[in-house]
Amino acid sequence: MKTLVVGVGGMTNGGKSTLSKSLHQQIPNSCLIAQDSYFKDDSVVPVDSNGFKQYDSEDTFTVCSSHRDLFGAAG
Repeated sequence: MKTLVVGVGGMTNGGKSTLSKSLHQQIPNSCLIAQDSYFKDDSVVPVDSNGFKQYDSEDTFTVCSSHRDLFGAAG
């Protein structure tokens, strides 16, 4: 069986998780891997000059773990 990997991207609060969950429910034998599961502890997330956490920074999530799970799911 062929493996299809679908990536969903977009702005913060743009509906990525909602779309992904809907696709997961509609596609048999699908697997949902959410980037939100790979964010580092909140205490290490960078803060901008206004005091807002910068979750869009590449330093906020564990890339190795997400790649391991993504490639593991893809077979």
